[in-house]
Amino acid sequence: GADINGNPKIAGDWSALMVAAYNGYIEAAQVLLDAGADISLINSMDNKTALDYAREQKHSDIEDLLLNYHA
Repeated sequence: GADINGNPKIAGDWSALMVAAYNGYIEAAQVLLDAGADISLINSMDNKTALDYAREQKHSDIEDLLLNYHA
């Protein structure tokens, strides 16, 4: 029954998917996406999405996952 998009968010305005993307947790990112995580959420603290964090941290596997994921 938890809100997969984190309401309230984690550590300020981070969603669980953003945390997974930033840290390179590919398996967690896949589980979150499969559970309905919203790829389009924006962190209001720095105006970034999970995809932005994956790119910033050079996690190309997560970047590919986010770019090619179809619910």
